Formats: sequence, C-alpha cells, structure tokens
Amino acid sequence: MAGKGTDGLDRLLDLFVRASPHRHTHWNPETGETFSVRGRKGAAEAVEAFEERLFEEEAWIEVPWLESDDAFAMMQAFASELAPGRGRAVLLAALQTDKPFRAFRAALASRPGLLRRFRAVELEEAAERLCQVAVGLGIELPYPELQERIAAIRAEVAASVPGRVAVASLRIGRTGGPG
Repeated sequence: MAGKGTDGLDRLLDLFVRASPHRHTHWNPETGETFSVRGRKGAAEAVEAFEERLFEEEAWIEVPWLESDDAFAMMQAFASELAPGRGRAVLLAALQTDKPFRAFRAALASRPGLLRRFRAVELEEAAERLCQVAVGLGIELPYPELQERIAAIRAEVAASVPGRVAVASLRIGRTGGPG
C-alpha cells in the first residue's frame, strides 16, 4: 500500500496495526505525532507523562483497535484463503489452540513469506480503520493513496443518512388546511 515518500503513512498504519486494549496508543492528527507504549511496569512513567499532555493538548485521539473477534476472523479468513498445504494447515491448527493469537503469530514467524502476506492484510485493515476514523472525525489526511478509499467511505456514510426534507414542507404545528 505505502510506497516511496510515505514514511508518515507507514508509521501511522503501523500504529493502527499495533493498537490494542493492552497498549496506550494515541495519534495527534494536527502534528502527526504518535504515542504508543505497552502497559507494563516499566511504561508507567511514560504513560503518566503522556497523560499530562493529553489534558493540555486537545488534538490527541486514542487509536481504535481491532476487536479480538474481528482480528480472529481476519486471521481465520487469511488462513482459509491460502492454497491447501502445510502453511495453511499449521495456521488453521494454531487458531484452534487455547491461545490462538500467540500460536498464529508463532506459526507465521517461522514462515517469512506468509508473514509478509499477513502483514499486507493487517495494513489494509489498518488503512480502512484509519480512513473511517478520519471521515468520522472530519480529519483531512494528506495521503493521496487513501483519497479513493476516503471518498468511498464518505459516499457510504452519505447514502446511509436519511434524505432531508425542506422545513417549509413540514406539518409540525400547522393546521391541516388553509385558514
């Protein structure tokens, strides 16, 4: 998706891929600055310092993460769409374990080609989520490669809004006929 000259977009999409309920992940659309740290013991100071900034700077938004059911469905669809073979079988088996996310990532780690292909799927999903956030919050994104996707989301939103009626045609508070 991202090519030459899109370092900012690559970084932003990576942020959306990494967002999770276990990670403090924020983006400032005005400055392009990002903040992401996994909520562990050593991160407490960084999180505390950042939270002070959140109160002072209004432009920060928390990056929405992919819900676990949706992430699982994405992994399952990826594995199911692979051609029959050892990689497909290993990934599908990983999804049947007690820790499917961990097992799936471990299975991908030993298969660089599949890992690259899955990364592309994750980035596409992250780009869709980024565009939905941008449209929902009225944020203009400076990335030409996303403009077509943004236009499609805007058209979908516009189509889902009921038609507007001219105020003069409303019968609220009026009598039924000429007075």
